[in-house]
Amino acid sequence: MALEILKCPNCGARAPASFAGAVAACEFCGAVLSGLAMKPAAPAPAPAPAPAPVATPSPSPAPFAQEARAEAPRTAAPPSAARFTEAELVALARRRLGSHDSLYFHGSIPRGKLKAAHETHGDSIGRVLVQYDDTLFGGADDGFVLTAAALHWKNLTESPRMLLWEDIDPSSVGSNDEGVTLSHQRIDVVLEEGKPMLAGIARLISDLAAWARGHGPPND
Repeated sequence: MALEILKCPNCGARAPASFAGAVAACEFCGAVLSGLAMKPAAPAPAPAPAPAPVATPSPSPAPFAQEARAEAPRTAAPPSAARFTEAELVALARRRLGSHDSLYFHGSIPRGKLKAAHETHGDSIGRVLVQYDDTLFGGADDGFVLTAAALHWKNLTESPRMLLWEDIDPSSVGSNDEGVTLSHQRIDVVLEEGKPMLAGIARLISDLAAWARGHGPPND
């Protein structure tokens, strides 16, 4: 039980230690103290308990983050089911094009013409397998280049162009007296020595495009 401390009702001083409820005088102000008039001092208020910490709600994730979690894991696209090797492309090109001036196959392409092909189309074209030089003085700036991944070509006074084999519609490939048409574009053949190859170039491009799209090796 807590000890009750009595105080003078006049000045608030503590009552004498000997005061036991009888009549006495306050030692500070002289007021008469009576046990009937005295009240115990109010106990000091207990310290208020510290407020419980309020949990801060985590910010709601942004909508795109929720969508990212809900999205199924992505897998890499499967490789093409029908891809020819470099040797298969060169063998088919030899059968379709035969032997002509300014036409070169991998293993016998002059170094200067290879250099011109990389300078024209960029080093990222990869290995040149077939190259036709459609320039009058042999500079190899114009003409076409075949790689295992794509067809590259440049017409006179135009910028270099490229199409992946699988992006070429085989049914769009044809030839006329000026060159080869494909997918709303054209490959010009300016030199007369290249004109006999036009039908063969068109058939070769169509065969490779169909092969890349999964139709299998062409029938000879």
